[in-house]
Amino acid sequence: SELASLYNCEELTIKRDLQSLRSLGIDIHSRGKNGIQINNKPRKKELIEIVSNYLSITSSRNLFEKTTVMLVNKLGINTLPFLAKLQICIDKRQSVRIDYYKSEDKTKRKLEVDPYLIFESDNYWRLLAKDGQTIKQYLIDRIEDVEVASKKYQPISKELLNSLFDLSFKAWIGEGDFEVVLKIDEPWASRLKARRLMINQVIIDKGNGTIIFKTHVNSLHEIAAWIVARGKGIIVIEPIELKERVLELARGTISNYL
Repeated sequence: SELASLYNCEELTIKRDLQSLRSLGIDIHSRGKNGIQINNKPRKKELIEIVSNYLSITSSRNLFEKTTVMLVNKLGINTLPFLAKLQICIDKRQSVRIDYYKSEDKTKRKLEVDPYLIFESDNYWRLLAKDGQTIKQYLIDRIEDVEVASKKYQPISKELLNSLFDLSFKAWIGEGDFEVVLKIDEPWASRLKARRLMINQVIIDKGNGTIIFKTHVNSLHEIAAWIVARGKGIIVIEPIELKERVLELARGTISNYL
């Protein structure tokens, strides 16, 4: 009755919700004189599912809606047919042929890919798909045509799919695995100590306003751009390829003002 009062609902609703939690594996029961108790701590997998469901209800949808508006502005009347065709092929494990517009060289490519997932990241709706032997992401607003192909494909495992996102620094999904070590001074050191940028990150506090930040990423491009955008105070220790990429981006930025 206290929970029903707190959430302004019927007691029957609370009972149904408790039953749903038990069906997820949460050992939650009502004990005489002790009220409702969780007998054992939820496992990480269960906790992630519950928190994800909760945030989907309570969080602001402004960014989600902004991303969708941008997609509709670009594709117009084709937005829903494109998304529906892609999702049906994902569900049926069917390859698709797409006309994909590359902004870098302003060319259009005809591709046949195996679609795995539609997801949102960094203000874009994206398609995760396999092209040949490589798993890539495609911005959906750059797809100009979608056609169902005849080929069926074998889906990738959930574990592999999760690992691709675990090593993603921002939005890029790649199949590489680069160990990154950064030396970070103030003011960025204090800011980053209180944040978690990556699931696999390790922060070593040197005690003098400096931290060593270690992680693994599947692409060096995004983390290089992130380092350059923050300017002084973030120094690449490893790998050498990342250091070279940072220097290349920094020189390109400076050249705009020479």
